[in-house]
Amino acid sequence: MKSIQIRKAKYLGVLCLMLFGMVLAACSPAATEAPVAVADATDIPQVTSTEVVPEPEPEVAEPEPEVAEPEPAAEKTLVYVTPSLPISLDPCVIPGQQTAEIIMNTSWFWTTYAVIDGPGGIGLDETSTGEAGIIPWEEGDSHPPGILEAWESNDEGTVWTLHIRPGVLDTTGRELLAQDFVNNWDRTINFGPCSYVAGAISLSSADQMTVVDDYTVEMDIGSPSAIFLRLMHVNNGMAFGPSSLDHATDDDPWAGEWMKNNSASIGPYQVEEFEPGVQVVLTKNPNWFGPEPDIDRVIYRQVPESANRVALLISGDAHVARDLTQQELDEVNAADGLKAQCVAANQFLYVVLNSSDGPTSDVRVRQALAYAVPYDDIINSAYAGRAAAMPGFHPSTYSGFIGADAWPYSTDYDAAAALLTEAGHEGGGFTINLVVDNGIPEQERVAILLQDSFANIGVEVQIDLTPTASHREQAFGRTFGDMVMDQNYAITLDPAYHANVWLPAPEVPASFNFGSWGTDEFHNEQLAAANSLPPGDERTAALSRLQEIFNEEIPYLPMATVPTCFGMSETVSGYVWHTHNQIMFNDLTLN
Repeated sequence: MKSIQIRKAKYLGVLCLMLFGMVLAACSPAATEAPVAVADATDIPQVTSTEVVPEPEPEVAEPEPEVAEPEPAAEKTLVYVTPSLPISLDPCVIPGQQTAEIIMNTSWFWTTYAVIDGPGGIGLDETSTGEAGIIPWEEGDSHPPGILEAWESNDEGTVWTLHIRPGVLDTTGRELLAQDFVNNWDRTINFGPCSYVAGAISLSSADQMTVVDDYTVEMDIGSPSAIFLRLMHVNNGMAFGPSSLDHATDDDPWAGEWMKNNSASIGPYQVEEFEPGVQVVLTKNPNWFGPEPDIDRVIYRQVPESANRVALLISGDAHVARDLTQQELDEVNAADGLKAQCVAANQFLYVVLNSSDGPTSDVRVRQALAYAVPYDDIINSAYAGRAAAMPGFHPSTYSGFIGADAWPYSTDYDAAAALLTEAGHEGGGFTINLVVDNGIPEQERVAILLQDSFANIGVEVQIDLTPTASHREQAFGRTFGDMVMDQNYAITLDPAYHANVWLPAPEVPASFNFGSWGTDEFHNEQLAAANSLPPGDERTAALSRLQEIFNEEIPYLPMATVPTCFGMSETVSGYVWHTHNQIMFNDLTLN
């Protein structure tokens, strides 16, 4: 067996000091008179004095001072203001950020990353080292424990033996055992919204898993996976309380209806109250197996207007606010007792180009537009300097990144104009439309910067500000016309994983490959190799070539690695950036 990152828990012997109390009791029987020799009466002295010698007062013990009972510690309540509430509690169904945030505090991860120190005192998941960033937990570690306490694989990396931590209970008191692990992943395989996670590790049937004992499972994935341990951290594949499947029915064999609105929590918090349109209240899960959280209660309150969220922060009526504009984050930083906590790590803004129709179907036009992007203005103007460059098809924080030097594009209007001329569009002379999600304020600002910059090469941009629902419909339906702007992030920071999600083969329906781009070398050669090879030089070469092909073909325009930001009271400390970009409340301390 080849051991992969096994660390066994250390147990500290505890010396118990026993205190022996000695109780001393002085017990004496009643006094008896001793016989006295009686003399003649003439020998008895006469008492001539009437003085009486008083008997000594009995000693009265001083009363023991009363010891006051210690006051119970005041409950710590964190008030968090958000534009919307979760619409599901099912870890398989995560349609938005707020849904993800609540689910990730009530469900839990099979594996967790090591945490390293980042800028401004913010802890960061260690992502640059790939699989080596996933490590088992020991008492005192800064990262939270995963449900798997150890693992190993065979020499080929095709069979994994996974060891479940004993004592992982859901809120009903049910312990998660090896068969529950199998049930979790059987649901992930077969319940549509999360099946892609199982597919990413070549898991297609429960028959690939064998229960060895109560706490051990053997999983045969058939081929090596260079991202196996990181995929065990993806939120759509999280562990749910084993008693959840007690609510399955013949019509709903995976308990989807129950899990949408209920949670047998296995994470550090449980849902105490859910009032749609108002708030979700979380309290500490009494059965949580990890270190006890500092915060007892989280009130996750819906406040749709961002200006009102800022006002609640400033007044002290809220401790954390999410989804603030860059100007509002500046306002937070300027206020006494508040701070903006920002990390630009894996969220990215990009503009997908239609590769199958219109002017952007010509690779030279796509390259010209890449030379016309005002990269520095986007970072410094639209994001007030909080964003970072994205020199390639994924952020530079990914393992396997080939380096910024390989990215050939900067803002160069002469290079852009030359390419347009080569493509038969001398001086530009055409109009393209850009669909933008109006639910994200920065997108409109970036769109205007693009509009002004593309005008320098004679390309007119018509901006279509669209509600989020319509934006998603046009993007996934591939009906947006020429260009569509999107913002997203990958939880597994690996180039091949990124390509599988954002650039799968164009025939894959309803995928993030909105522009229907593809080449035989990218998909059938390099991506296929990267998906099947174990870590090593061969896979590294395939990952590098994927990035080079993207730079040549430009199926989308990378705008920037955008920041994940929260406004926070200075009474809140301990924030850690995780790959899923949500706040884990058990990380925080409230002073």
